[in-house]
Parts: sequence; C-alpha cells; structure tokens
Amino acid sequence: MKKCMLVIFLTGLLLAGCAPKGDAGREAVQSEADFVPGLAMKGYELYSWQQGAEWQFALLPGTNREKTEDEVRAAAVSLEALQDALAQLPQGEQIFWLERTGFPLPDLAVREAVQSACAAGGLELSVVER
Repeated sequence: MKKCMLVIFLTGLLLAGCAPKGDAGREAVQSEADFVPGLAMKGYELYSWQQGAEWQFALLPGTNREKTEDEVRAAAVSLEALQDALAQLPQGEQIFWLERTGFPLPDLAVREAVQSACAAGGLELSVVER
C-alpha cells in the first residue's frame, strides 16, 4: 500500500512539472497580477531609460543572451511598479542593473529609490556600468 501511494505521489509530481505554464511563464514582470515570485536561476536583469520626463524600467529574468531593445522596452514599467515588483521577490534574489547603449542609469535620486527598494527586500543589487 505504501509503495502504491508513493508511486501515485511521484506520478503527480512528474505530471505537475509537465503542465503548460500559460501566462505565468512570461518573461517580463509587468504587474502584480502576472508576477510569480521565486528564485531565478540567473537572477534578474534591470534596465532603465528615460521617456519624456519619466524614467521607465524593465525587470527581466537573467539569461545568457543579450536582450533586444524591443524586448526590453516591451516590458516597461514605472518606478512605482518596479518597486512593487521588487518587493515581491524573495530575499537574497540577485538583481543586475545593466547600463548599455539606449539604457542609461538614471540620476542619483532615482538610483537611490531603486537601491532602497532592493535593500528593504533583502535583494542583492549589482550595478553594471559600461
């Protein structure tokens, strides 16, 4: 009987791992509604750029490839939405704030707001300047 229950349990775990991800599998963190917290294998990449007078941000799961400009800009969120997303990440998560062509780092006040949000959540923020 115990073997049978173990087989059923392990089969359920295997099938659960094969289930389609649906909306939870999307790469971009766009809102609280579609963000599922969890430790990312390669941390998260953070990008910033100015649009008019406002700063925009994109928080994307880290990968081994460079994201395209369109891919990054498609994930645009405000500073407030970024702070909300950062607050949902598990303590100890790594965030790599990447400066590259088209994605400059903001002024000191905005940087400090992001750094404070990371510190409050126990996140490890690394700023990668070119």
